[in-house]
Amino acid sequence: MTRFSGYPSGPVRWVPLPEPFFTQVLPQVGNATDVHVLLFAFWHLSQQEEEPRYVPEEAFHRLLEWPAWQGLSPEALSQALERVVARGFLLRGEFRDAAGRERRLYFLPSPKGKAAWEALQQGRWEPQEDPDRPVRLYLSRPNIFRLYEENIGPLTPLMAEILEEAARTYPAGWIEEAFRIAVERNVRNWRYIEAVLKRWQQEGRDDQALESDSEARGRKYLDSPYADLYEG
Repeated sequence: MTRFSGYPSGPVRWVPLPEPFFTQVLPQVGNATDVHVLLFAFWHLSQQEEEPRYVPEEAFHRLLEWPAWQGLSPEALSQALERVVARGFLLRGEFRDAAGRERRLYFLPSPKGKAAWEALQQGRWEPQEDPDRPVRLYLSRPNIFRLYEENIGPLTPLMAEILEEAARTYPAGWIEEAFRIAVERNVRNWRYIEAVLKRWQQEGRDDQALESDSEARGRKYLDSPYADLYEG
């Protein structure tokens, strides 16, 4: 067996797992393949940028190709999927695509996952593209999660929810600029970034007149009413 050499230096993408996975799911899982399937589902869902998030059944077949799981047979994989669905660890929905093929999608039993699963079951929604849509690990424009992980630290589930709300509230360009200001001022703190964004939202932001000097730009926010949030 090859000894693990350790995690690489520099930014490493984190895959958040909800606490109930450890306290309620794992104690009930009695098969290692089931754990592999569930971890793969979390990994696959964490790479997606669009809602609703789901895992097409075809995606699980990639487990058969990964060296770490050599020896896993299609039959064992199919049985594992049946077990995790039967236990309620994943939700499975079926629909017929435009080509007439039967498709299966898997969702987390979270509020958003349940809503998407129910909509699929009731015929109110179905994917408008190939259900085996490619995983988008990185976009041409860095997303808020990458910016946080690369400039502040590991992403927790709670922080992910806060960032998702921020991404819906502020333009992507503002978020990138606010992170850049925080890095230039060496204030790697989400409260600082959020205060900058709130100030722009409340007082306006003139892109043409935005100061190019980083010291002046950072001082502007340290002198603001939000200054008490910038430390720590």
